[in-house]
Amino acid sequence: MARESIGWVSTTELDNVQDFWTSNVLKSSIYKNKIQRLPPLNIHYDTPRLPNDKKWTDQSLISTRSVDNYLAESDAFQRASFTNIIEKWKEYDKSKTDRLISSFDTHYNMKIRFRQDEKINRSSEMKYGSIATYHRFIGSENNNKNNKPCVRHKRLTQEFEERHVRELLQLPTTTVKTRRPSHYLSKITKLPPIETTIHSSVSIQLSMLWLVYGAAGWIGGQCRDLLNVAGQKVVSGRRVASLKDVEEDIITHKPDRVICALGRTHGDGISNIDYLEKPGKLKDNMRDNLLAPMFIAQATMQYSKLAAPIPTLYIGTGCIYEYANPNDLTYAYTENDPPNFFGSSYSTVKGTTDLLIDAYPHVINARIRMPISDEPNSRDFITKIVAYKKITSLPNSMTVMSDVLPILLALTHDGKFGGRINACSKGWADHDWILKTYQEKTGEVLNYELESFEDQSARLAARRSNNILSTDKLEQWMKMLSPDTRKLYYTPHILPELKKSIETICVHRANMKATNNHDLTETRRLLVTGGCGFIGSNFVNYWLKTYPEDTVINVDKLDTCSNIRNVEQADSSKYKLVVASINNKDLMLHLMKQYDITHVVHFAAQTHVDTSFGNSILFTESNIFGTHCLLEASRIYNKLRKFIHISTDEVYGEWPAGSCHETAVLNPTNPYAATKAAAEFLVKSYGESFKLPYVITRGNNVYGPYQFPEKVIPRFITSIMNNEKMTIQGDGKQVRNFIHVTDTVHAIDLVLRKGKIKMIYNIGSKDEIKVMEIASILLKLMKPEVKLEDSIVYVKDRYFNDCRYSVMTDALESLGWKQEIKFDDGIRMTIKWYQEHPDHWQNDGSYNLE
Repeated sequence: MARESIGWVSTTELDNVQDFWTSNVLKSSIYKNKIQRLPPLNIHYDTPRLPNDKKWTDQSLISTRSVDNYLAESDAFQRASFTNIIEKWKEYDKSKTDRLISSFDTHYNMKIRFRQDEKINRSSEMKYGSIATYHRFIGSENNNKNNKPCVRHKRLTQEFEERHVRELLQLPTTTVKTRRPSHYLSKITKLPPIETTIHSSVSIQLSMLWLVYGAAGWIGGQCRDLLNVAGQKVVSGRRVASLKDVEEDIITHKPDRVICALGRTHGDGISNIDYLEKPGKLKDNMRDNLLAPMFIAQATMQYSKLAAPIPTLYIGTGCIYEYANPNDLTYAYTENDPPNFFGSSYSTVKGTTDLLIDAYPHVINARIRMPISDEPNSRDFITKIVAYKKITSLPNSMTVMSDVLPILLALTHDGKFGGRINACSKGWADHDWILKTYQEKTGEVLNYELESFEDQSARLAARRSNNILSTDKLEQWMKMLSPDTRKLYYTPHILPELKKSIETICVHRANMKATNNHDLTETRRLLVTGGCGFIGSNFVNYWLKTYPEDTVINVDKLDTCSNIRNVEQADSSKYKLVVASINNKDLMLHLMKQYDITHVVHFAAQTHVDTSFGNSILFTESNIFGTHCLLEASRIYNKLRKFIHISTDEVYGEWPAGSCHETAVLNPTNPYAATKAAAEFLVKSYGESFKLPYVITRGNNVYGPYQFPEKVIPRFITSIMNNEKMTIQGDGKQVRNFIHVTDTVHAIDLVLRKGKIKMIYNIGSKDEIKVMEIASILLKLMKPEVKLEDSIVYVKDRYFNDCRYSVMTDALESLGWKQEIKFDDGIRMTIKWYQEHPDHWQNDGSYNLE
């Protein structure tokens, strides 16, 4: 057959290669999340030495068959336009002596040796990198006896890089210096790779956009909540009736990750899969349990602008197996076993989906079984069987959602996993054991009787699948998670055991029930530390007004920043003030026992950053030792429903751009922030070691009424009122987010009532303002006729002054919180309060206690 040649490679062969990549290579899953999200690259090439071989000429051709065989050995290739790049290279082929081929895809680097009379074979050496580069190196005996690359080759390579590489592939132009980790590299052949000096950096993108189908459902809603807590952006997909529906969602939202939590298990008053056995329900079954997941899998693969499909998590089922003998536990089904249970319409269709969706390697097919949640829910397995009068007790694998779902999200986030996975907790349990454990932990008496498997099958419209799934593969995947992703989703290092998790959940539900009963029949009794300070007093005032039946015990040592007049209802019978230091552990324990405390809200702390540079020991004594004493008293007391620790956003340290998520590494840069961070670690340790039910909040700069004039806003206000100049530390360009104390108090209220145990909640605003701008705003509102330059004086800056703080509030917003007071309104309210209460402090800045 006649072949038209472009350079050294025929167009026919190029077409065949492209066709192969288009039809087959899109199934690749290993590097599916890297395209478009790789960091910028810094590329340098050093030519490797070649053997002194006369057979190297420019007439070697790539045969279609050998290329197919070669590429079929790897699932790592992505689609690239060979023809376009070769056409570009023809411009350099005027003399037919340049002897260089370069071709690129978007993710890999290969180096191939061509021989005149040999086709590509296993002796060829290849290596992946950030850009796939095909170098052809030649040299004659005369000019290259020392196996050194020719000068012209180097010049052409450098010229091509500088003028065409990034234009052809639309790569970023900035550079990084980090070497790409070797574990991202793999070899097509078993021969050692050629050494290279191509450098790049691969890092995990922490913040992503997730498209969730079924977000309004039970499992989809849990995915959405976990993603919000992890600082991810979540959008809900439309109802899926066709492939076009998913394609349009992808075009509109451009998601980084996709979750399919769609499925049909119940309806029309029937709470289980018997619903799908009714006449006419096959359509619903096929649409929701087969077609919708397949449409999502297909769209996420084919609609990527580049070759990489969108990593997708599909919530499937493991209820597709059965044993000949239901009590036979000699074999745990693995991901490689085909479905063998067809006793229900649901399992038959889901088993078909399980087989078909495996053709999409970018999809994680998470086989869950009998899902269990921490909170009672009509879809929760424990909630279901507690209400049953007849129980067939057989050993089964089950999925504790709070244990497994974070793992699945982390695996999807990493983007390097795909295929079937048995997404179950470790071990197995039977129904009778669960019900007995529930009775033991909750004290409830359940009335049920056991029935045989045969009797159950005769009574129900559809048979039930009973099996045990192997979790070996899931445990292996967990070990491969990146550290950043593991931390982002609080993923455990070891797969939790099913029975231990069920026992914990039963205890949790017993406590929830007791708490709910207390909330209905008994009042809360709060121990508030630092309740005469700024935020603490605003919280006490709010609580006594909002919950008049609750009791507040306020412990405050009344230091410089405290004022008993800050509490507006100090004469209330529901309010008690104890003037004491929290450093007295025995007194704290006595108060907890005396007043039967249900909640602790810990505000007390030394907070003035400037003071911490000169007397940091005082901060250690109050913020660390004081917190430790309070924790120790709480441990001995052992009856708290919740311990709220009020911290600060300064524990994150300086944050030049963007906003901090709760999982960010703490990097305090001043003694005050360091003591608050240390206190947080103490609180966390008591949660892990002694099961203290803690919650931590980290707030932005708070302003509002009752704030001591040492802070920037009240200090500027009082300076203007007293016709004094405002003092600016440094250049005044430090940026802070300011939030009104009312919004902060509302946030703490939500955290106390709805916050999840062991969670951290940022409390922040979007009002980001420079210190100099605050001075200008206050002057215009209070004395507009005065010039700013005449009203300020610059003073020496702190030893270290963070330029900027900012926090994300997605986790708090998931509880129903939102910022209600904007800075323009809040600052006017604050000015008015200080103008109406000029006698609240003395001329020296201390509070007037008379």
